[in-house]
Amino acid sequence: MSSHPCPNCGREFAAPEHLASHKSSYCSMGSLLFKTQQASSILSDKRKRQKLLRSQYLSIGNPDALSSLPHKNDVVAECYVAAPAMMSPRETGAPVGVQEPDVNESQERLTTTTITESAPVTGTQVQESTNAQLQENPIDAPIALRRGRRTKGAYRTQDYHPEAYAANTPVQFGPHLQGTLASRNAFRASLPKPTFHEGPANTFGLRRRYYGPSIPTHDPEEGITLEDLYDSVSHNELSNAISTTSYGPFPNLNSFELGEWFINAGSQLSVASLQQLVCLTQKPGFVEDVGATNWQKALRCLGSDEGASSHSLPGEDNDQWIDDDGWKVTPVSITVPIAKVMETQTVGSLYHRNIVSIVRDKVSSSPDMQHFHYDPFEVLWQPDPNAPPMRVHSELYNSEAFMKAHRELQDSPPPPGCKRPRVVVGLMFWSDETHLASFSSQRLWPCYMFFGNESKYRRCKPSSNLCHHIAYFEKPCDEFKEFVTSKFQGRLPPKSFLAHCKMEMFHAQWEIILDDELLDAIKNGIVIMCQDGIERRFYIRIFTYSADYPEKVLIATIRNLGDCPCPRCLVKKEQLDQLGTATDLLIRETNARRDDDARRKLVEDAISKICTQGVALSGKTVDDLLKPQSLQPVMNAFSKRLRLAKFDIFSALTVDLLHEFELGVWKALFTHLLRILEASQKHDVLIHELDKRYRLVPAFGKTVRRFSLNVSEMKKKAARDYEDLLQCAIPVFDQLLPNEKHSHAIVSILYKCAKWHALAKLRMHTDATLQLLDAETVELGTEFRSFIDAVCSEIQTKELAIEVAARQRREQRKLLKELKVAKQTVKDGDATDAPKTASLGGDVGPPVPNDVSTMPNKGSNEGGKPPQKSMPGIVKPLTAKLVALNIRTPKFHFLGDYSRMIRTFGTSDSYSTESGELLHRYPKKWYNRSSKRNIRKEIARHERKIARMRAIRQQINKAKKTKGKEIDEQKTAARNPDIHHYIGINQKCPISTLPLSQSFPDDTPGLDPLGKDFMMDLRNHVMPRLKDALIERCRVSGYSWAEQGDPIALDPSRVSFKDYRIFSHKIMRVKYTTYDVRRDEDVIHVDSDMCNVILHNPQHHDDSGTHPYLYARILGIYHAFVSYSGEIAPDVYNINPIRVEFLRVRWYNLEDDDPNSPVPFDRLSFPPIHSPDAVSFIEPEAVLRAAHIIPRFSLGRIYQDGKGQSQMAGDGADWKEYYVNQFVDRDMFMRYQVGMAVGHLPRHIPKYPLKQYSSRQASHLPTTEPLPDHDSCAQDKASHVVDDGREATDGEETDDEETDDEETDNEETDDDEMGNKADIELNEIDIVMFGH
Repeated sequence: MSSHPCPNCGREFAAPEHLASHKSSYCSMGSLLFKTQQASSILSDKRKRQKLLRSQYLSIGNPDALSSLPHKNDVVAECYVAAPAMMSPRETGAPVGVQEPDVNESQERLTTTTITESAPVTGTQVQESTNAQLQENPIDAPIALRRGRRTKGAYRTQDYHPEAYAANTPVQFGPHLQGTLASRNAFRASLPKPTFHEGPANTFGLRRRYYGPSIPTHDPEEGITLEDLYDSVSHNELSNAISTTSYGPFPNLNSFELGEWFINAGSQLSVASLQQLVCLTQKPGFVEDVGATNWQKALRCLGSDEGASSHSLPGEDNDQWIDDDGWKVTPVSITVPIAKVMETQTVGSLYHRNIVSIVRDKVSSSPDMQHFHYDPFEVLWQPDPNAPPMRVHSELYNSEAFMKAHRELQDSPPPPGCKRPRVVVGLMFWSDETHLASFSSQRLWPCYMFFGNESKYRRCKPSSNLCHHIAYFEKPCDEFKEFVTSKFQGRLPPKSFLAHCKMEMFHAQWEIILDDELLDAIKNGIVIMCQDGIERRFYIRIFTYSADYPEKVLIATIRNLGDCPCPRCLVKKEQLDQLGTATDLLIRETNARRDDDARRKLVEDAISKICTQGVALSGKTVDDLLKPQSLQPVMNAFSKRLRLAKFDIFSALTVDLLHEFELGVWKALFTHLLRILEASQKHDVLIHELDKRYRLVPAFGKTVRRFSLNVSEMKKKAARDYEDLLQCAIPVFDQLLPNEKHSHAIVSILYKCAKWHALAKLRMHTDATLQLLDAETVELGTEFRSFIDAVCSEIQTKELAIEVAARQRREQRKLLKELKVAKQTVKDGDATDAPKTASLGGDVGPPVPNDVSTMPNKGSNEGGKPPQKSMPGIVKPLTAKLVALNIRTPKFHFLGDYSRMIRTFGTSDSYSTESGELLHRYPKKWYNRSSKRNIRKEIARHERKIARMRAIRQQINKAKKTKGKEIDEQKTAARNPDIHHYIGINQKCPISTLPLSQSFPDDTPGLDPLGKDFMMDLRNHVMPRLKDALIERCRVSGYSWAEQGDPIALDPSRVSFKDYRIFSHKIMRVKYTTYDVRRDEDVIHVDSDMCNVILHNPQHHDDSGTHPYLYARILGIYHAFVSYSGEIAPDVYNINPIRVEFLRVRWYNLEDDDPNSPVPFDRLSFPPIHSPDAVSFIEPEAVLRAAHIIPRFSLGRIYQDGKGQSQMAGDGADWKEYYVNQFVDRDMFMRYQVGMAVGHLPRHIPKYPLKQYSSRQASHLPTTEPLPDHDSCAQDKASHVVDDGREATDGEETDDEETDDEETDNEETDDDEMGNKADIELNEIDIVMFGH
C-alpha cells in the first residue's frame, strides 16, 4: 500500500486527500514555526489599531471585509476628570490633540461625575513626559522621572477583554422545494450539499468553521456577555414578584419554599439555613399556608417514580409538573459456570433512568438550552496573517471526534421525506464507586452523564446542575454469594470467580441501559420540537467514558495488570517504562486495541469452550486464547449492543490526569523523594527541613493554600494537595540534599514534571502547544529513566514509616479474612477431608490451614528463622523493606496518550474524573437524609426530589418579572469583569501627610529610610497625572492655549492633598484575561502572601532579548483627592480635586544566570533599601496580575535576627533570593510560553522550539536616556497612516484593545483611563505595550 508522507512532520497517509487535509490544518505550524520573527506583524500599527466598535464585536459580515471596519487609535487614552466649576455638568472633554468630536458622541464616550463642586475620578490618566524644559535638561527632572523604572507611562498596560466568537454570516439559499417528491433520489439531490463555512475572526484571531448545508441558525454564543466569561461569583438578582405558576405537589408558594428549604438544608443545619427559615416565616400568610399542607403526601409525591396515579393530591394533576420518567428498577441476571454447569441467576437489581427520556426532557424543557450547541465547529487561530491558521482545541464540540461524527451525519442520506436539521447529541459518561460515609461500609456506584454540546466551563460547576444521574450500579448481592457457597459445599468461592461475576454483572447492567430505544435514536434519531420553535432530528452519539484504572479494566473487559495492562493498546508489561521512545510511539499507533470482529471471535470462542466443554475460567484453554491480549471471557456490552453503530469502547476510554499523574506518577515520585531524603541523612534531618520549607511557602489565592505542619506524613491528602506540592516543589527541594549531583537531578525531574503537568492540564490548546506537549512527554520519559539510573541506583531506599504501617494494616485484614474462612471450614466439619478449595470447572487451589495464627509472616525480614507464633488474628510488627522507584506501571505509560486524546476529544479538563469526584458530594449528602436501609432506592428518590424542586423553582423564576441589573456599584464593583482593577472608596484608614512632609537629618534615630522621600516621590508621581486633567479641563472650557500642545510648566511642590490626607487600603482586585480567553481576577492583599505583582518590562518591546516582566512587592494601596494650588496659565486657576489611585511598590532585581541551576526559573532579590531604585509609586493600571514568589530556602535569610532597616518595607523577613513560580496556575504558565497563549494579546510569535527567556540577559534597571518630547510624539502620530490611505481615527478605547508587548495578561483598562496626549505613536514595526 502506497503512502504519502507529510514534508513538515513526516507523518504518512494512505490517500493524497488525507495528506492535503492534514497540511491545511494540523500541520499548518510547519510554516509558522519557521517564520515566527515575521509573525510579529500581527502587532503592527495597522493590526493593533484595527478593532470593532463595542456594539459590533459580534456583528455579522464578510471576514474579508474586516479590515474595512471602523478603526480607532489605541494610543490615545481618555481620562475621566471631575467637572470643574467653570464647566456645566453636561460638558465633557475629548482627548488632547484629537479633533473635536461631535457633542453627542463626546457625551456618550465620556462620563463626567460631579459631587458638589468636584467629583472623585475613579482612574486618572498617566502622562509619560514632563514639561519641555525638564525634557531638555534631564538632570533637572524629578527623581521619580529620572529613574527609568519609575517612568509612569512605562507601567500602563491595557488588555483585551475576552469575547465570544464573531457572529456567523447567514447563507441564503434559493426557494424551498414544494410539492411531493417523485423519488427518494430526487429528494436527496434537491437538498443543499454540505460543505465548509467559515465565520469571521474575533479580536483574538479565533474563528469557527462549520460543516453543513448552511451556517447554523442557532448560535448559543451570540448572547454571551463578558460576565458569562468571568470565572467569579455571579451577582444576577431576581425580583420578589409574586408568581402564579404551578407549585407541583405544594398548594402555595409558602409551602413550596418551606419544602425547598427542607430538601436543600441537609442533615446538619447552618446559621445561614436558620436565617433563611426565619425569613420564610416572616412572609405574609406563612402560618396559614403551611398549616394546610399535607407534608408527608407532598414529599412522597415529589419523589415518586409512579407518576400521579398513586400519590396525587386532591384537585392536583401531577402530569402538569412531573415531566420525567423517574427511576426504573430492573433485575439483573447473569450466566456463570459453577462446577462445569452453566447457571443463570439473578444477582441483583439496577436503578437506572432512560437516556432517551433524559435527552427529550433536556431539549424540550431545560432552561439551559440557550447554551446548547446544535452545530459543532472548529476553532482556528491565525496570529500571523501570512501563515496558515492553526487548530484550537478546547471543548468537545470543537474536537475532531465531534466534527467527524457531525460530518458523517451530514453526508449520510436523511430519512425519506425529512427536511429537519440533523443534530449530533454528544454523551459523556463518568462512573466511580465511592464510600458514602467515613465510618460506614456503605458504598454507592453511580454513573453520571453530561452533554458534550454544552461548554465545559458550565459543566464543571456542580451548581449549574448539568449532570444527570443515569444509573446506580450494584455488585453481586449477598443472596447470590450464598447460592454459590452452597454449590461449593459451604466454602467461599475464589477471588477470580467473584471478579468474573462482578464483570459479568457490570456489563449486564450496561446492556439494560443501552436499550432498544437508545439504539434506534443512534440509528434513526429522534424528532424533538426545540424551544426556539424549530423541529430537529437528534442523533445520539457516545464520545467519552471517564473512570479510574480499576474501572477501565471492567469497562474494557481486560485482565487487571495482565500481560497487556493498557485498555487502549497492546503494550507489554515489560515495555510500560519506555515512555517517549520510538518503540513506545510505534506500539501506540500500530497495536491499538480495536473492537473488531477478530477480538469478538476470540471472546466468543473462549465463552463457547467454557459453556460446552466445561473448561475453567482461568484454565490453560482459555488463557491460550485470551491471555496474549489480556482479555476476559466476558462479552462486552458496548461491543454487543453498539456494534452496528461502529462504536469502539477502547477509543472512548479517556485519560485521567487526577488518578494517573497527580495521585499516580507524581505521588509515587514524591514518596520516593522522601525515601531518598530519609536515606541521605540520619535522624530525619532532611525530612524536617523539607517540612519546614513547605510551611514557609506563601499561599497564593485559591490556587496554593498553606501547607500542613508536616507534609512528609502525607495524611489525608487529596489530588489538589499533591498538585500544590508539585507546583511549589522546586524551591523547596533546591539544594536540600548534601550531594550536589543528586540535588540537581531532583530539581531537574521536578521541573520536567511541573512543566508536563501544566501543559497537560491546560484548558485551551493549540497545535503549537500540543507539539510542545509531545516534546515534553518525550523528555519526561527520558528524565525519569535517567533519574533512576543516576540517582535511584546509587541510593538504597527503604519504606517510609507510613508505608510500613499501611502494609501492616493490609496484612492484618488479610489474616482476619483467612481466619474467618478457616473458622467456617471447621464449623462445617469438613476441614480435612473436603476438597482443598472450590474452583471453577475443575480448578484446584491451595489448602486453607486450620490454625492461621501459626502461618509465616510474609512481610517479615526474618529470613530463614522459624515463624514465631503470635496471637490469633494479630500480625506481628513488620520492618521496612528495600524499595525502588517503579515506573513500569500503566499510569506512567498512560502519559503518552494525552496529546492524542486532546486532539481527539479536546482538553483533559473536559473529561477529567475530577468532575465525577466532585459530584460524589451530593449522594453522600443525600445518604445522611436516608434511613440507611435501601440506600440506592432512597438516594434515587431524593435525586428526583431535588431535580423536580429545581424544575419548579425554574418555572417560578421564569414567571416572575426579572429585574434589570440593579446592582449596587459600591458593593459589586469588586466582582465586575468590565474593569481593570478595583480599590475601595472608603476613607476609614486616613494617613496624614504632614508628618511625612517634614524633613529630618539622615542620622535621626528611628528614621525610616522609606519615609524620608515619601511625599517628594508621591508629588512627582501625581504631578503628570494631575497636569493632564488640568489641561483637559481648560481645553473643554475653551482656552485656546490648551489646544497648542504642552505649554504648561507646573511645580510639583504645589500639589495639594485634600485635608492633608491620603487613604490606605488593604485589598485591590486586579482583573485580567486568561490564556483561554476567560476573565479572572487576583486579590492583592498588603502584608499577606498575595502582595507580589507582575508588570511589563518597558524595555522589552525595544529589545526582545530582555526579560518581558518586572516583579514588585506592594507596600501600600492608596487613594487621595489631589489638586493644584498654583497658577495653570496666566490668571488661570483650578483647585477642584480629583481622585487619584496609586501604589507604592518595592522592586525585585532579576539575578544573573546561575550555571549550577538546572531550572530556568526567574531568580529575584531585593536591592538595598537605601538604593534609589528600591521603591517607587506606580499606577494600579500597571499591574498585570499577582505573582507567586517563593524564597530560595537554600541560601537563607538576609537578617538572621529578623531585624531589618525599614519598618515600612518589612525587610527583616527578607530572603537572599527568591524564585518566581511559573507553575502556580495554568494562566501563569502560559505567560512564559511566549506567543502560544490565545488570550494574551498582543504578542510576539517566537521561533519553535521556544526560547526560554533568561531574566539575566539584560537588566531592567532604568536607562539614562531622556524621555521623548511632545514634538517627536506629534511627528510619530502624524506619520501613522493606515495601509488603505486613511488616517487612524482617534477615539474611545474599546474593551477589545490592549497595548502590551509579548504576552500580556489582557487586563482591562478602565474606560476612564483614556486620552493621554503625550502617548507616543509607534511605527509599523513597533508594538505598543505600555501606551508610550
